Amino acid sequence: MAEPRSRLAPAPNPPTVGETPWIESLDVDAFRVPTDAPESDGTLEWHSTTLVLVRAHSAGQSGMGIGYADRASASLAREVLAPLVEGGDALSPASHRSVMLRAVRNMGRAGIAAMAIATVDNALWDLKARLLGLSLDMLLGAVRESVPV
Repeated sequence: MAEPRSRLAPAPNPPTVGETPWIESLDVDAFRVPTDAPESDGTLEWHSTTLVLVRAHSAGQSGMGIGYADRASASLAREVLAPLVEGGDALSPASHRSVMLRAVRNMGRAGIAAMAIATVDNALWDLKARLLGLSLDMLLGAVRESVPV
């Protein structure tokens, strides 16, 4: 039986007290993934899905965020959001979320902007967990001890 993820080993070089790792860069990519057959939710049919991938880098670690959105979401993450968080504190994802929300004020917070923010936000939380050598459930707090699979 595999060891639970909550028992992950510490990161190779976890930050020490008073040391602030900074976000070195964000890589943003979008991929169009064709479906094997037409898919539908009963209101619309589609033949492909666009996956937006954000990777945040700091101190030799990388956090990943994935979203399903239009390529415009990736452009917004790359051109507007990435410059706002790069160089910032890698252990403070919540503060970056506030900055990103303010940045899209005149674009509207819903839709493409919300998807771009969520994908970057997920990458930043994953990066923080990796920098601290924790699983996301340990960092954020699990609601349940287990789930049926």
